[in-house]
Amino acid sequence: MEPEARILYYRLFAHLLGVHPRHWDRPRLADIVSGLERPGCLEQACSRLEHSLRSCSEEALLEEYHAVFVGLVRGEVLPYGSWYLSGELMGRSLVRLRSDLAFLGIERRPETREPEDHAGCLLESMALLVDTHGRNGEARAAAFFEEHIASWMERFFTDLKRAPSASCFAVLAEAGRCFLLEENKHWGSRQTAAVDGSRQ
Repeated sequence: MEPEARILYYRLFAHLLGVHPRHWDRPRLADIVSGLERPGCLEQACSRLEHSLRSCSEEALLEEYHAVFVGLVRGEVLPYGSWYLSGELMGRSLVRLRSDLAFLGIERRPETREPEDHAGCLLESMALLVDTHGRNGEARAAAFFEEHIASWMERFFTDLKRAPSASCFAVLAEAGRCFLLEENKHWGSRQTAAVDGSRQ
């Protein structure tokens, strides 16, 4: 995929995971999905996501969001890297992430309530890195993806797809998982090229 398409995907999933559904402009989001490049399993996954965005009622979406991510005590799925990497919230991985973000010059927005290792925040950070890789270097973007996204987010999407109350979000999870598969190929090819180049 071209960088512009990958940035759109990152920003799309960052929005769907980081913004409360009551603030979604679902017809506009569906239009964005309809125009995306769709390699591999993204063809079918994006078709289902587009249909879900157009057909799921706001009431059903809000009820589902509350059950999956909020709950009475805790949601069915926790979208935080530290939970998957260390089994605790606000864990050591969050400290490393904050250090890496500071090094890359990425700051959390003042209005953001979630910690930086929230899936939506990480995907938004990755969109910035891909958008500015000419300045920051692809090596930094690849390292960030490997440590802070590839290390756990596919498991998160798998859990989200299987969450008991997930319907619309299960469709989102499958599209997110397919996108990560494509990104793993992209960054894997960059790492292979770097190794081959160092041998010449």
